[in-house]
Amino acid sequence: MAVPRLFEADERRRWLVVAVGVAILLCLGSIYSFSVLAYHIRILFEKVYNIEVTATELQLPYTVALLTYALTMPIASSYIDRYGPRLVTSIGAVFVSLGWSLSAFARSIYQLTLTYGVLVGLGLGIAYNCPIVAARAWFPDRTGLAVGLVVLGFGLAPAVAGPATDALVANQYPEGVYRAFVVLGIVYGVVIALLASMLRTPPPDFNPGRQRNSGGQVDTVVWDLSREEVVRTKAFYALWICFAIGTLVGLMVIGVTKLVGIEVAESAGGGEIGESVSDLLTRLLVLYSICNSIGRPIFGWLNDRVGTDRAAVINYTLTILASITLLLNPASLAAYTICFAILWLNLGGWLALAPSATAKLFGRRDFARNYGLLFTAYGAGALAGNTMVGLVKDVYGRYTMVFPYVILLSIVGATIAAVALRPQAAGHNAHISTSIHAHNALEHSTALALPYPASVLAPRPLPSALLTSQVSFSTNSWGRTTFDATTIRMIVPRCNDR
Repeated sequence: MAVPRLFEADERRRWLVVAVGVAILLCLGSIYSFSVLAYHIRILFEKVYNIEVTATELQLPYTVALLTYALTMPIASSYIDRYGPRLVTSIGAVFVSLGWSLSAFARSIYQLTLTYGVLVGLGLGIAYNCPIVAARAWFPDRTGLAVGLVVLGFGLAPAVAGPATDALVANQYPEGVYRAFVVLGIVYGVVIALLASMLRTPPPDFNPGRQRNSGGQVDTVVWDLSREEVVRTKAFYALWICFAIGTLVGLMVIGVTKLVGIEVAESAGGGEIGESVSDLLTRLLVLYSICNSIGRPIFGWLNDRVGTDRAAVINYTLTILASITLLLNPASLAAYTICFAILWLNLGGWLALAPSATAKLFGRRDFARNYGLLFTAYGAGALAGNTMVGLVKDVYGRYTMVFPYVILLSIVGATIAAVALRPQAAGHNAHISTSIHAHNALEHSTALALPYPASVLAPRPLPSALLTSQVSFSTNSWGRTTFDATTIRMIVPRCNDR
């Protein structure tokens, strides 16, 4: 059967939404190049303004920006469905542009915290979830992959923003720093606002799974929890803790990437580094941002393939191995390069795991608000991680002394993921017995575990549904029996339609 022409147009449109989302997050993700900015800020304050800046103070604008971003997103996400992603993204663009531009006039680290930390953080929190919500709506059949591709832009941003910042500053203080803030602020604001005009949500009857099936009877398996119902599940708190630990490590590492590189280079060379080594460390951000970017579709795919629990354990295991290697090789630039590439990749992984796991565990209808609530873990991780690394540097004199704590936290996170995010644990005791009739008239019987407690569904009963559909069961290489969800329609009452 030929694919309908209308569906061909919708198929092209949904991939355009992904491309627009990547570009928007490419601008917003410039915050991940803060370690380059911090290098110039330290020189500006200490050599031009004669203000001594501690390691903890230097992290303050970055930490406040990430915290504001994380606290704003749950509030802003509530308005995406009401006003649409285009308007909300445009409002975020205004705050991002103002925050960057006004930072040029900051004369203390606390003024910079207000402009860069609060205003840029507000812009990020308002705009960040809009492309993700749009992509998730267009890709109900491949949520993990689509979200992973969109957030790829956020991870790739330092590859552009880092070298651009160095080029604009050009070792000219203070005028170079002023120029970088103003130019980047204007560029980000204009580009994000223009791209926002192209964000679209799909028509109400859009269903890629049904469109691709010649029988025209296909829909997806859906369970939808509201934000109020999500907070009554154990799976939410397990995922929140795991996400907080993952972002704590990742955001801490990103904030001090160049500073740690300088520390390692000085240990290897026995003295202060030259300008060529500093430039090399900035160029390494291109590699790290690429790793951060590819980590997003990789872990989005892993979440779809092997489940959130195993994907999270893989992520934490890589973090532990990288941390041990860094501790054993404190003066090796090769070890630094490889290990930081892994750590950047892992943070990218969490920023795909978290939204795709939210959709998988709690449903899609209230996704924006549910993911916004989960994203508060990002703020907690940012605050704890960057405060911790600053204190460790001030107390022990070396940034790398933070990695024993990273190892301990990763062990805790892996344990929680393995125990509380397993399908059996996340599914609790709510099951639906569904009779499924295959196209060859053979009956199959299966039980589908819902990722929330049965008490959440009370007092409404869950009827089983008799279906006629083509169903394929398979056992993947991880030993999990799966079925193609896009070939099944299951009629389940939505919990908050009471």
